Amino acid sequence: MSAGLEVSAYEGQDDGDNWIVECANTKDTFWMREAPVRLRHDNTGMFLTTSSHYVYGNPIPGQQEVAAHRRNAGDQTWATQEGIYFAEREL
Repeated sequence: MSAGLEVSAYEGQDDGDNWIVECANTKDTFWMREAPVRLRHDNTGMFLTTSSHYVYGNPIPGQQEVAAHRRNAGDQTWATQEGIYFAEREL
């Protein structure tokens, strides 16, 4: 719908599912809870994106498209909202 590249998960032995987490705030050196990040595809350098402008009808009504795009735009930032967080500590 958005003319981006399709994003899918493949259960295989390739490296096409590898994404690099980049801090959206240039002052951040570590990914912190709820801080914005970008996900850049390791092989293509494209960024994971989604937008409420691209919503499916059938067979999955209401679901937003997730695609990869070259441009680095505001709809390509992600943040953690829920989950279990692990922190590395020195003993």
